[in-house]
Amino acid sequence: MQWFFLLAIAIAVLGIAQSPEAGRIERAGAQATLTVDGPRPVDSAAITLAEEFGLNVSVEDPPYLFRDDVKDVTGQNARTANPSRRALVPRGGQLAVEFSVRADGFPEDVHGLIEALVRQANENFSFAYRIDSVEDSYVIIPTRMRHATGIVIGITPLLDRRVNIPLGTRTIAETANVMWPHSLHKQDSAWAAVKRLSQVSLGVRPKLRSWRMTSLFAAC
Repeated sequence: MQWFFLLAIAIAVLGIAQSPEAGRIERAGAQATLTVDGPRPVDSAAITLAEEFGLNVSVEDPPYLFRDDVKDVTGQNARTANPSRRALVPRGGQLAVEFSVRADGFPEDVHGLIEALVRQANENFSFAYRIDSVEDSYVIIPTRMRHATGIVIGITPLLDRRVNIPLGTRTIAETANVMWPHSLHKQDSAWAAVKRLSQVSLGVRPKLRSWRMTSLFAAC
């Protein structure tokens, strides 16, 4: 079990090192503007809303397969002159959403704010998202991505997929191997694309807020 705990620690450290920058909220009377600019703007917006207002907003990352959807940051993070692996992060961009606030500064319409955020993201980027909500929790889930060839395609989010696991006794690693490749294999050969990126590390951090987790998409 030692390897499992070491892996958990490594993932936690990776998540801390690669946490996206929170955005900013500027207020002017009864109006406010949420602005973010980073590799995962939707995720950054969710973090900002959580920190500023205590909102429970979770974001699931889409798969990043197309070359132009990521950027190389190897030079910024490399500890050696000629690293054997490149470090890639999502290219991202900027989002700005205006919304009304109450006298106490809290958003007047939380659901409307989340809808405006997703609508803006869907208009600005090649990815698209939908919103699932349970009581006061909101989950922003990817529904569109770019294939490795650059073609925009619809996707079924990983956590929406039905996975059949044969009965049997197996280790945690073996169980993960049964579930994970199977779910990606059916998504336009996305798993094969990941395998071709065997020397590429995509800096996507696993994260759990509420009841949905960000997709971990990395080739090791």
